[in-house]
Amino acid sequence: MFSSTRLTLARNRRGLTKKEVAEACGVSRRTVSGWESGEFSPSEGAAEQLIRLLDFPREFFYGKDLEELAAESASFRALTAISARQVHRVTSSATLACEVSDWISQRFVTPSVDIPDLSDLHPEDAAQTLRGHWNLGDRPLGNLIHIVEAHGARVFSLPGDVAEVDAFSLWRDGTPHIFLNTVKSVEHGRFDVAHELGHLVLHKGIVTARAKEYEQEAHAFASAFLMPAASVYARVNGFVDINAILRLKTHWNVSALALTHRLHRLQLLSDWSYRSIIVELTRLGYRKGEPGGAQDRESSKLLAKVFASLRAKGMTKAKLASELSLRERELDSLIFGLVLLPVEGGGQAASRRSEVQLRVVV
Repeated sequence: MFSSTRLTLARNRRGLTKKEVAEACGVSRRTVSGWESGEFSPSEGAAEQLIRLLDFPREFFYGKDLEELAAESASFRALTAISARQVHRVTSSATLACEVSDWISQRFVTPSVDIPDLSDLHPEDAAQTLRGHWNLGDRPLGNLIHIVEAHGARVFSLPGDVAEVDAFSLWRDGTPHIFLNTVKSVEHGRFDVAHELGHLVLHKGIVTARAKEYEQEAHAFASAFLMPAASVYARVNGFVDINAILRLKTHWNVSALALTHRLHRLQLLSDWSYRSIIVELTRLGYRKGEPGGAQDRESSKLLAKVFASLRAKGMTKAKLASELSLRERELDSLIFGLVLLPVEGGGQAASRRSEVQLRVVV
């Protein structure tokens, strides 16, 4: 039967209102509401119009019901700053990503979830505890996506049509998911992964949307996780100016602003020096990007291994999209910038700690 929930999901993914769909199909808004509530199904002709308008394969609309993820279940930042239409574009895309995640789980053995609940700890202590739990010590971290995937998280990209959303995360059926905006700077993307990891360990089961205190906690966790206090104190001594900031940021692979904030928090910068450096970094364009920063965006080892395994068995990305009842470009939007294609032999090298062990379920 035609799925009313999938119709709603597809409409939200395309950023259309019920009124806009009604006008395009030559029906009333009440009719579209009836289709989406399941009160009645569209005629064959109307269904064909919807398929063309929403640009999903016919099979998509006749699959099992698929409810869109609730925005309240995700760690959206500045939710009040984006429209309801934009929120739905993001949550509908995330719902499709979770379907891809489920498909992978049914066919591959992936790392078990090892992301503890540290909600009873201060963010600084939680960051240090997690580093200890994962045997990371105080060293600078490599590919953060590899690291969180190795401990059970699934990472997908956000659609490029909602640039206002940096990242968000959620727990779904016991599996943590992180969704990233992949058009930000490399350093910004790394901080986003750490920020969302903070939400996962500090705020499991908590509705964080619109709550400034939770964002501040996740931010503090990310800063401490990327730049452990012991490591910073050992590395930084004496007078710190903007040249030192630009030199030291490469050690932890963080943005100049993130390092400046961390040094101030650890009282290695006076209030006056902190304000002066922030002003200068802003003048040089560091609020909008990371001039001269890292160029190689961190990628997903898990997704790379999945696609490498599928290619070895003769399944192309187009065939996978068809099996998921998605357009290939829709699948691309979920992995954009996270998989280096073509990938042979499992993608980029990684340290032993961050390596994803993945095998096909026989």
